[in-house]
Amino acid sequence: QEALKGLAWSSHFLADMFVPYHLNGIPAADALARAGAGIFTMGEAEAGPAFLFEPQPPAPGGPIPGTVYGDLMRAYDNWSREGWGLNSNFRELYALFQVNHQAVGQRGGTNHLDWFDPWYWTGFPARTVVIGMLLSDSDTDPGRSVLSTHATYESLAHGRFVQSGGYQRAFGVPPPYDPLWVNPYPDYAFSGEAWRAQSLAVQDFAAKIAQRTRERTDAYWRAPETAIRAAVEAVYTMWRSAYTALQPMIVVGRDPARPNDGLVVSANVQNHALEACANVSLRLRLERGGAVVAEYVEPPSGGIEGMAARMWSWFVQVDPNQEYGVVVEAVGAYARTPDRQHALSYASYRPDPRQPVPKNARSVETATAPDFIGHFIITDLYRSTDEYKGNLTFLADGTFTSIEFLPKQSRNLDGKGVWKFDPATLTFSLQWQPGGEMSGTVSGNTADFQLTGHWNNGQSATARFVRIGR
Repeated sequence: QEALKGLAWSSHFLADMFVPYHLNGIPAADALARAGAGIFTMGEAEAGPAFLFEPQPPAPGGPIPGTVYGDLMRAYDNWSREGWGLNSNFRELYALFQVNHQAVGQRGGTNHLDWFDPWYWTGFPARTVVIGMLLSDSDTDPGRSVLSTHATYESLAHGRFVQSGGYQRAFGVPPPYDPLWVNPYPDYAFSGEAWRAQSLAVQDFAAKIAQRTRERTDAYWRAPETAIRAAVEAVYTMWRSAYTALQPMIVVGRDPARPNDGLVVSANVQNHALEACANVSLRLRLERGGAVVAEYVEPPSGGIEGMAARMWSWFVQVDPNQEYGVVVEAVGAYARTPDRQHALSYASYRPDPRQPVPKNARSVETATAPDFIGHFIITDLYRSTDEYKGNLTFLADGTFTSIEFLPKQSRNLDGKGVWKFDPATLTFSLQWQPGGEMSGTVSGNTADFQLTGHWNNGQSATARFVRIGR
């Protein structure tokens, strides 16, 4: 619940930075001190341009009130009087703020009127209520703020946004990230506090947007629908920065070549972003009983192309007959894509006495093609077995047969083709006839290995093969 409130609050705050009126004003303490000293003027740096007294944006292409004499006089007549902003004199608005600030303070607790925006008090009393023999105080009437220049402009701006078609979504184009966003430096120290840098990045983002809005006050005031569309993209940018496109997929098990010496842990890190992730670093931890029993850090080296994956593997010398929690963290840098740049995945290892350790298995580094002959179960690391699984038999003549099961589609596929293994490059390929070709490098051993590569159409391919017989 608190996270959802945080999302809503931060989105509202960031969107407010696109409203010219939200960039005006002074702290309540300063306003009250000025009023007490009889100082009622505010310059453009504090109150904004003079045309903000008029809440009605001009029709597209029309002049700003104040640039044409008739418009200027009509605006002053309707919305501005002496002491209400004319000639930078805000005497009456200071007085209204004082009265309302005092009224709110008398209720006890924190006084939420901590900021003085003069254009927030230009409204007229909306009603007159008789309470006994006394009329209600028109100075504290809700209409003072609800019907103010500030509030009226926001209402009219929303109408313009809706009438102009709202936000037009498009497909097949780059994500509309706000160019002012800058990712913080990745947490290569694995401190567990990447959120601190992310929080500061959001603060800096909001400040830069406010400065840009001040520079574009004229344009945003004329066409508020463009400001609202930009606000949509800024909020989207901020939300996108709160999660990561990196996804480590963990596989852990015994090494059949050394079944009682330790565990083999593989992490296939998928990059779901279109942009490449640079300087990727990983940390592996094995935990037992709340304590870390093994830790490995792979320093930043190379990257992961957009919509691709990269594999890391470790042999961890621990007792494979015990249970462990496995934690893999991935950190990398994106130049343009808003991203948390830190991913964390969990897995658990529990030895299964019902599954005997495969005998005569060899590591892929010492294997030759005949060592792969036999029957295997094939699975896809990116799909559950409810979506895909299969049986595959590698034959000595370099051919194979397969049965692929697609439970959710209620269909099975029978196939056949040719397979090759190159021990010099650890490259494994399967070519269905007819059909596609999957090829890539392998890791593991001849009883349980993974293939990471691509299909011939360029899509990523990651499969696991577990031997079930010769």
